Amino acid sequence: MRSWHSSEAGSLGRLYAWCVVTMRWFIVLGWGAACVAAVLWLPSTGQQADLGGFAPPNSKAIATERTSAEAFGFPLLSRTVLVQRNEAGLSTGAQERAVERAVGVAKGTIGDVGPIAAAVPVVNVKDVFTSSEQGTTALTYVFTEPGTSFAQEVDAARACG
Repeated sequence: MRSWHSSEAGSLGRLYAWCVVTMRWFIVLGWGAACVAAVLWLPSTGQQADLGGFAPPNSKAIATERTSAEAFGFPLLSRTVLVQRNEAGLSTGAQERAVERAVGVAKGTIGDVGPIAAAVPVVNVKDVFTSSEQGTTALTYVFTEPGTSFAQEVDAARACG
């Protein structure tokens, strides 16, 4: 019978295991300190953060968004999607409400929608989309005016959703 000293792990592996076991509390405290430092010194990415946190204002993505909105008079890219899902299937009423909200945004009849230029609903209804699921999900793509911050998009989507 072989002892753990003569195992195939080797002396380096045994030394590493000894260090981890012996210093485990210092390692845990070190990770805790690193988490606290990250919270205190890293920039916030909470809901109030703007898209600028993800893409600088002079990036090609932002420039493309502005150029397409100027060229077509309408934003072509959506950064916000409202998702409604029921695994058992969305009722016909829920599907109709998703479409009615989009029509209300287009006609301006659902109140102040702020920077929202359009809302485009897509429902995975039977015979329209080939999928293993049908009638379970409604996605509403929310299109906002260029220059709208991410926080403004989220607030506007909540207001119309």
